[in-house]
Amino acid sequence: MGAKPGGLLVADGLAEIATASARDLPRVSLPVLRGVPLLANLSDRHLRKVAKLVMPVRFDAGAAIVREGSQGHSFFVILEGRATVVRRGARPATLRPGEYFGEMALLDRRPRSATVMAETELSALRISADAFGKLLRSEPSIAVSLLETLSVRVRELERLSV
Repeated sequence: MGAKPGGLLVADGLAEIATASARDLPRVSLPVLRGVPLLANLSDRHLRKVAKLVMPVRFDAGAAIVREGSQGHSFFVILEGRATVVRRGARPATLRPGEYFGEMALLDRRPRSATVMAETELSALRISADAFGKLLRSEPSIAVSLLETLSVRVRELERLSV
């Protein structure tokens, strides 16, 4: 689960995304995607390629966006609204605009580790794991960048657990 509030960057991005045509959506999604740590180190060219995979989605309040145990096949960045993350044995957490979930599904498509419910009406950007996988196969340097980012994150977690 992600945890980087987007603040003004997301608010500005929301205004542009709300009025963007389908053709312009990748361009206006760039600042929002740049705020996702997994994608933050990609070159501008590669981030533009990822942005072309973005689809806007909306959920009604109370809707289950993903369910714990179901196969992960999408990544989401919240644009508007709030979501609640429920994980067995953990306190519920709230996700707000600029925060994200499902980033590991882009890479491993394994079962979801939590249920995410729309607490309010919610709009988000969605990236499909299938489309992302095709992009990684056509642009291996994106995969290398993601591996480097994940390696740094694992090292940080190891350092914190000592």
